[in-house]
Amino acid sequence: MCLKLHMLYDTHTTTPTYIDITASNINDINIGRELPIQLNATYVFDKGYTDYNWWFSIYKKQSFFVTRFKKNAATHIIEELPINKSDTQLVLADQKVIFKNKTPRGGKINQYTAPLRKITIKRDNKNTPLVIATNDFNKSAGEIASLYKKRWDIELFFKWIKQNLKIKRFIGTSLNAVKTQVYTAIITYLLSLKLQKLKENTMPFYLFLEKLSALLFVPVTLIKNDEHSQKKEDQLLIKKQLNFSW
Repeated sequence: MCLKLHMLYDTHTTTPTYIDITASNINDINIGRELPIQLNATYVFDKGYTDYNWWFSIYKKQSFFVTRFKKNAATHIIEELPINKSDTQLVLADQKVIFKNKTPRGGKINQYTAPLRKITIKRDNKNTPLVIATNDFNKSAGEIASLYKKRWDIELFFKWIKQNLKIKRFIGTSLNAVKTQVYTAIITYLLSLKLQKLKENTMPFYLFLEKLSALLFVPVTLIKNDEHSQKKEDQLLIKKQLNFSW
């Protein structure tokens, strides 16, 4: 069985805000169209979410998007925008553009008639540059490039989940079993992160999770750690580590 996990990830809170699990043949953009768009939010996504009318729906709701143009995207340059001196080593071009074709595919009407921003970014590890599309004309080109780079945070999140919450292998292979294991892992992550913030614990999250798993059946206070409670938890942790499980 092949499944696909779709996720909307908030880089500010380091938490997923939307999750859906579908069959692997469901296109990413089908799920994207179902997302409720928040006012003044910035959505970062890859070329799998290319739908100019969906981009326009984000624009109409006074929100922003940062993504990549496909190679065959036909645009007309309206204006060359100035590039900050601090960005000249990274940014090759910053342009205001509009789409040339009103019916780019099979007679489907392209509703995106407003200007777009086309930013061409140099890539050190590849010969071809990165061509970014956005409706944000306020941030600098360098800031837009940094926003697109943050898209990899969700990949790092998936990697962390696999390494720390044991979903490399699944207990069952049915749709319900796989969904249950994935949702359980995400819920565990969210509850653990919430507990760490409530206790104002500053240790790395993976260490906090290890400590929490060792003290799984020990009552935990929902107040920040003081010297007494921290010492008590440490003593319980040492005692737990000295026990043998048979």
